[in-house]
Amino acid sequence: MIIFKTSNALNSELKWSCTDNNRGSILIGIVIVMVIVAAIGGVLLTMNATSSVNQFGSMDGFRAFYLAESGGQYAIPIINKNIDDPDTLLPLLDGHTFSFSNGDRFQLALSYVEPVYTLLSTGILDQGNRELNATRQITYRITKEGGPTIDFPFDDDKESKKEFKENWEFDGKKGKLKDKKKELDGTPAVELKGDDTYMRLNWTNPDATLPNLAKIWADNDELLSYDLQVKVKIIEDLKKKKKKGENAEFLVGLTFRDTGTEMYGLSFLKIYDCSDKDSLPAEFCSWGLSTDTLYVVLWRNVGGSYSLIDSHEIADGSVQSGDLLTDWASLVVHLQEEYIVDGSGNRQDLDGDGFDDRRNFISGSIQGADSYPRETIDWDFSLYQDILWDSGAVNPIIDNSLTTETFGTDRPPEIGIHNFVNKDYVDKVYIDDLSMQFTSGSGSPSSVVQY
Repeated sequence: MIIFKTSNALNSELKWSCTDNNRGSILIGIVIVMVIVAAIGGVLLTMNATSSVNQFGSMDGFRAFYLAESGGQYAIPIINKNIDDPDTLLPLLDGHTFSFSNGDRFQLALSYVEPVYTLLSTGILDQGNRELNATRQITYRITKEGGPTIDFPFDDDKESKKEFKENWEFDGKKGKLKDKKKELDGTPAVELKGDDTYMRLNWTNPDATLPNLAKIWADNDELLSYDLQVKVKIIEDLKKKKKKGENAEFLVGLTFRDTGTEMYGLSFLKIYDCSDKDSLPAEFCSWGLSTDTLYVVLWRNVGGSYSLIDSHEIADGSVQSGDLLTDWASLVVHLQEEYIVDGSGNRQDLDGDGFDDRRNFISGSIQGADSYPRETIDWDFSLYQDILWDSGAVNPIIDNSLTTETFGTDRPPEIGIHNFVNKDYVDKVYIDDLSMQFTSGSGSPSSVVQY
């Protein structure tokens, strides 16, 4: 899928054909996020620039812009799920206006000329008895194309082992390709070794058979957005558990925006009692999460310190088996990067470092192997369960701690796997079906890298 976005001012209020009063929790969440960001952004805008929309002040234009952006955030997931069925999709969105209790609203217009959907989202700021209301429009162009697939399977043969060594770097004990283990059913997978390991993509290695992420970033207007998924199997050491009565601790999952020292992570987490301080980073034991409980956690490591962004307690039998994961449970990251702009759509450098500021839109999904079995890779998002955060935060979570401002010069690993376990009670950790789908931009098709 390829998304291009432009914005422009409108000179008068648009008319609409219908009003949708069933706004639901997603719209309430969107407007809460929009109001918070708009309030912060309005202050920053006043400090850095003055921009007006018609006779209105910069704050009005900024709020109208974020109303329009809220329309895009609402509509794009619906387009993704119905992208192959324009006859169903167009009536769902085209011509609909969604109003909030204060009178502010966004209006959607959707058209389709194969293979491109064009979405116009207009934010309309209600201003009482004024003849004109402040408005802002954003245009999205969304294309689904069958892009090339680069496939490097985790096979346990000489050539695959050579590629695996060239394509991945390890901080900690190196992982190994395995296929003769009974627990793998004769199908190869990667066994993660050690109790404190990062496995990082080595795409800058000239011998690696990997795409050039710096070129993809440059071709996509110096932004890097993608989806990333993996399947995980954790085997507890039942003999030691029975003998000592203690349970496993682990933090296993996907790493992204990985610079080599700083990163985000989306992980399966279970804390037993934090008595073994070597099995998990110390900060993970100070987050106030329940012990002996299975979670999905979104976290970041900035400046050498781990901090929790949000968590989700897993209570779904398709992913949870007792106090462990079901075998080959799937974990998926959805990451979209955008520029930070003012009310007129101009890119901002608020920290004065000479680079246009960016922000990440982060969400995640999980699924059990009964619904999404091992040895299958699919990017149909309806197959997964969206992660609903325990704090009540609305997806996607917006964070700008780690972006790709200097990606072209730094050339960081960007993605990988992390594995923190208590080896006294976790016997083995395996991963398989690691896959990455990204948008290459500038009209190029979507690409998939999978293992």
